[in-house]
Amino acid sequence: MTLFKLALLNVRNNLENYTVYFLSMAFNITIYYLFASLRFSQAVRMVVEREQELELFFNLSSVAVALFAVLSIWFSTSFFLRRRRGELAIYGLVGMTRHQVGKLLFFETLLAGLAALLMGSLFGVVMAKFFQLLLIWFLGFTGAVPFEISLAAIGRTIAIFGALFMVAALYGYALLAKVTLGTMLYKRRETPSRTEPCGCKALWMPLLLLCGYGLLPWQRGHEICWLQVILAVLFLCQGTYAAFRYFLPCLLQRLKKQDRFFHLVPFLAVNQLNVFLRGQVKLLTLVTLLGAATLTAVGLSYHIYQELLQERMAQMPFSFAYMSDDLQVDAKVRAIIDGYPQHFIEREVDVRFLLLPLTEKDLPGWHEKAELQVVSREAFARAAAAKGLEVSLPALGPQEGIYLSYYREPEEQMPAGRNLDLGRAGTILLVKHWPWPVLNESARGPALIVSDETYAQWSPWAPSLRGKAYMVDNLRESRELTDDIYRVVPAEAQLSSFYVDFHQAVKLWGVFLFMGLFIGTIVISSSCSILSFQFLSQIQMNKEFYELLRGLGVTAEEVRLILAAQLFPCVAFSWLLAIFHAFVAFFLFGSVFQVSVLSSSLLNMGIYTVVYCGYYFLTIHSCIRGLEAE
Repeated sequence: MTLFKLALLNVRNNLENYTVYFLSMAFNITIYYLFASLRFSQAVRMVVEREQELELFFNLSSVAVALFAVLSIWFSTSFFLRRRRGELAIYGLVGMTRHQVGKLLFFETLLAGLAALLMGSLFGVVMAKFFQLLLIWFLGFTGAVPFEISLAAIGRTIAIFGALFMVAALYGYALLAKVTLGTMLYKRRETPSRTEPCGCKALWMPLLLLCGYGLLPWQRGHEICWLQVILAVLFLCQGTYAAFRYFLPCLLQRLKKQDRFFHLVPFLAVNQLNVFLRGQVKLLTLVTLLGAATLTAVGLSYHIYQELLQERMAQMPFSFAYMSDDLQVDAKVRAIIDGYPQHFIEREVDVRFLLLPLTEKDLPGWHEKAELQVVSREAFARAAAAKGLEVSLPALGPQEGIYLSYYREPEEQMPAGRNLDLGRAGTILLVKHWPWPVLNESARGPALIVSDETYAQWSPWAPSLRGKAYMVDNLRESRELTDDIYRVVPAEAQLSSFYVDFHQAVKLWGVFLFMGLFIGTIVISSSCSILSFQFLSQIQMNKEFYELLRGLGVTAEEVRLILAAQLFPCVAFSWLLAIFHAFVAFFLFGSVFQVSVLSSSLLNMGIYTVVYCGYYFLTIHSCIRGLEAE
C-alpha cells in the first residue's frame, strides 16, 4: 500500500470518528464563501450600492474569518497528533522512516483539508441564495435573487483555505520532526497540580467582578477615564479566571457532599471534571471572555441599527417631499409616479409654510442659514394624518407655539416656558418640543406650530413657500423612481426622499451588522471547537480508564452519561458567565445612554446558545466514537 492510499484510508476513518473537526472546518469555509458570494453578488450590489465600503469590510471580515480558522486548524492538528502518537510510532516499528511518516501526515492533512474544503464550498454554494435573500430581507427589501455560482468567490475560498491547510500540513510535519518515533509509544499524561479547592479562594471571583463592575462609569454625564476602564477590564478578566480556578471547583467539591447530587451526576464524572478544570482554566477563561465580547458587540450593534432605523423613519416619514410653488413640478412628479404602477400614490399633502428668520443660536436645529418654518395647527394635523402619526394637538393661544426639531437625547428637549423672540411677529411662548418634522426633515431649519388665528395674522406680511409630500407604495425598492424624480425637481426645491436617506444612513450599517452577526458566530464556533479538541484530548489520554470501566461492567449509556456530566458544567458555566457579562454591559449601556438594549439582544443570544449546544452534543458524540474506535 502506497503512502497516499494509506493517508486516504486514515482520512476516511477520521471523517467517521471525529466529526467536530470536519464540521468546524467546513462551517468556517461555508461562512467565508457566503461572505465572498455577497461581495460578488449582483443582487446585493443593486441593493447596497456602496462598492468602496463593502470592499473594505469584506477584506476585514476575511482577515477575521481566516484568523479564527488558523486557530481551529492549529488546535485540531495538535489534537490529532496527540491522539495518534501510538499509531505513528507503530509505523516506525514496522520499518517506516520518520521522513515517510511525516509525508504520510502531510498527505493526510491535505486530504482532510480538501474534504473539508469540498464539503464547505458545496454547502456554501447551496446556501448562497438563501443567505443573499436573508440579507435583503434583513434590510427590509424584497425581490427575486437568481441562483448563481460565483467563480470569484470559489477562487478566493480555495486560495485562502488551501494555503491554510498547506501551512497546517507543514506544521504537522515540523511537529513530527521534533520527536523520535520511539518516544511516541509513551503517552505523557498532563498532571496538573492537585490543590484542594478552598472556600476562601472562591470568594476571589465575586470580589474581583464587583471591583471591575464598580470601576465602570455607571452614571450619565460623567467624564470617562480610560485608565479606569482598562483597570475594570483587567479586574473582570481576573474575576473570570478566578471563577474557573477557584469558584467552580469549590462548588463541585461542595456538591460532592450532597447525596442528592449523585442521583444526577455520577461520582466519576466529578473527579474527571476536576482534573479537566485544573488543566484548562486559561482556555475556559478565554472562551468565556470571547463569548461575552461577541454577545455585547452584536447586541449593541443590533440596538444601534434599530435606533437608527427608527430615527430615519421619524425624520423621513414621506417617500418624497420638496418646497416649491411651481405647479409644473407637481405635474411632472405625478406623471413620473404614474409611470410606475408598483409605486402608486397612497397619500399626498401640501402645506404652506411661513418663513421667519431664526436668530437665537442656542435652539435645537439652528444653523447659519436656518429659517423657522411656521405652520398652522390645522395644516400640521393634515400632515400628521397623511403620514399616520397619531398625535393629540393641544389648543394654542395667540402667542403660543410648539417647536418641531428632531432630538435623540432627552436633554436636547427645550424646557417648557421658554420665550422665542421672532421680531415683527413678537414673542412666542413655546409650550412643547416635539421630534417630528411637518413633512420630511428639512435642511431649511426647524418648524413652529401656531394657532390658525395667529397664522392668519402673519400670512399677509410673512414670506411663504409651499411644501408638497407624497407617500408611495413599495418605497424601499423605489430606486429608479427616485432617480427620475430627482431629475425633474430643481435643486432649490430641496427634494428629500426616504430611499436616498435610508440608503445612505441605514443600509450599509445593516450590512455590517448582518455580517458581524456571522463573524460572531465564527468566533463562538472556533472557541467551542478549541474547547472540544482539548476535551477530546483529555478523554483520549484517559482512554484506558474508560476501557477499565467497561471491563468492570459499566454500560455504554453510563459511559455516555459520565462524559456528558463531565463536559456540561464547563460549557454551561462558561456560557452563563458570558451571558452575565453581556447583561451587565447592556445595563451599563442603558444606564449611560438612557435606552433599553436587553430586549434587542435576546435573538443573538438564542442563536449562539444553539451553537454552544450543537458543539456540546458533537463533542460527546465524538468522544463515544473515539472510545469505540480500534
